[in-house]
Amino acid sequence: MKTTALLILFLVSGYHWSLSQHNTTGLEVGKKISRSIRLGDSDSYALRLDKSQFALIDLKQIGIDLKITTYTPEGDKIEEFDSPNGSDGNEIILVDAPTEGLYEIKVSPLGEEKKIRKGSYEIKLVSINTAVESHLDKVLTTLYERNHIPGFGVSILNAEKLLYQNAMGYAKLLEKVPYTVKTVQNIASISKTFIGLSLMKLVEQGKLDLDTPINGILPFKVINPYFPKKPITIRHLATHTSSINEKGFYYKAYILLEEGASDKYSYHKHFVKELHRAKDNPRITLPEFLEGHLSTTGRDYKKKNFFKVEPGKDWYYSNTGASLAAYIVELVSGEPYKEFVQKNILNPLHLESAVWFGNVDGKFALATQYDSKGNPLPKRTIITYPDGEMYMNVSDLGKYLLGFIKAYASEGNNPLKEMMKVQHEQPTGDFKGRKDGIFWEYARSGVMGHSGGDYGVNAFMYFDPTTHLGFTYMCNIMPRESMYSNAESMSIWAVLKRYAKYIK
Repeated sequence: MKTTALLILFLVSGYHWSLSQHNTTGLEVGKKISRSIRLGDSDSYALRLDKSQFALIDLKQIGIDLKITTYTPEGDKIEEFDSPNGSDGNEIILVDAPTEGLYEIKVSPLGEEKKIRKGSYEIKLVSINTAVESHLDKVLTTLYERNHIPGFGVSILNAEKLLYQNAMGYAKLLEKVPYTVKTVQNIASISKTFIGLSLMKLVEQGKLDLDTPINGILPFKVINPYFPKKPITIRHLATHTSSINEKGFYYKAYILLEEGASDKYSYHKHFVKELHRAKDNPRITLPEFLEGHLSTTGRDYKKKNFFKVEPGKDWYYSNTGASLAAYIVELVSGEPYKEFVQKNILNPLHLESAVWFGNVDGKFALATQYDSKGNPLPKRTIITYPDGEMYMNVSDLGKYLLGFIKAYASEGNNPLKEMMKVQHEQPTGDFKGRKDGIFWEYARSGVMGHSGGDYGVNAFMYFDPTTHLGFTYMCNIMPRESMYSNAESMSIWAVLKRYAKYIK
């Protein structure tokens, strides 16, 4: 009788007939509902929202992979939710109400694994907010509370200013040091964008041409042995089309600074292998490393250090090629690369937290890097530091991205705008369609910028060239090390992009 009365109430309220096809339950903030479900079944929930309200629903899967579909008050499908976390992870469901009315949330088994025919789940309406900032705070808190990411920071900005920033979790788990927007961590390959900026600064000064063959500048010769008559240019280095194949030697660039950790903690076997390699690697300078592997007279030179592809033709990501470009900045400018970046980029942009090698100022906390088990990772450094050893906090990373957005949105030409122009589009192969600027990426989703990742760190810095909305995210774990932390990182990134347009 109660179910019948409830459905009549829904219909009288103007709710679409499709809701009456299921056993429908109303959702209340803070109330958890537990249900069993079988393959072929579905459950339906009703949620009343006022215009411009934002709802957050959390669903915990227990032994079965579920798909959640949301519908408008008119019965039209809005979207589906299914994160890549299998049959025992959480799903976060978001409902944004452009109009007042009763929204439907339908839960049904995916059925991808035929042997899993039944399971259960828990669903809870976490919050309803009118202010998007409060809603975003709650979503990020919910994602953090799943306890798979030690700490993280985010920001949203446009061409004018920083719109939103937040941080969750811990910079140091054992010591309970909170991760804040001022916490400094490694940004990994986002460091390469400083090489791009440095090159463009020298171009602006008339000291460099990107199409100059690198052997006209280097004190040693770098030639692809399979195409000895095709010179490698600076533009090739900056677009990852230099044909340098670092797969067999790049691991030699890492230097272990803290020994004994592999005996104390149970790391993944792949990382243990990396630690043993780093322990034995010689401490040499950047020029020595580059010449040793890329010059025919180098101690570690091999023909296979280059691909059998003509320079400038195909995209192959190269950390070594990036650091070679940074070395060229040293040679052309006449000063160490670190000092050139400090004087020409970090100081003018007032990026106070930005440092190389994690040598932070005392007023900033340095985040410890962790594996998926919560084990602290031993400190390492890298000889080819320009390609990935910049550290900063999420607040400064947002400020840094703001400069790119402003330049892109401005009238006329400028060095930053030129850096962001497409310099190479991959014509064939596994990376067909990929587009790159000068150490600058174009993602398939339409945003542009750069990302960075290494053991214990991950960072993203992108903006939408159409809306000029930018997003940054960094955390002190490599999400790919864990299915769950990866799903949560993907969710964090998705909600930043989703709600940026609402923030004023």
